[in-house]
Amino acid sequence: MAAVQSGAQAANTQEPVLRTFARGWLTKAPQFGRLSDGVAICRLLVAGEAAGPASKPPRVSLYVKGREAERCADGLLVGDLIEGVGVIGPERERADRQEILVDEDKRVILRARPAATA
Repeated sequence: MAAVQSGAQAANTQEPVLRTFARGWLTKAPQFGRLSDGVAICRLLVAGEAAGPASKPPRVSLYVKGREAERCADGLLVGDLIEGVGVIGPERERADRQEILVDEDKRVILRARPAATA
């Protein structure tokens, strides 16, 4: 009985969090900037596969902070297939797509780059 009670108490100390994994094509050039406290931030607009010919592909914004933001802004190109893991951001009325805050201890991974056309 004591083990059941202590387990229930431990569950109360955890906060709910929604995490996700996103892999898709970069649809716009990375948007780099700095927050008011000087921390680097980069927004990556990513699209996945459409479900069918009459549907639009799902789109999300990945937000990356710190040194990883600087690396992404300098190294990623439109059309790159990238992936990131992070927390789903809060729904905002003015946001036109879901936002994902990439974990600061994770990297955005480049999975594929389109071949250059001659």
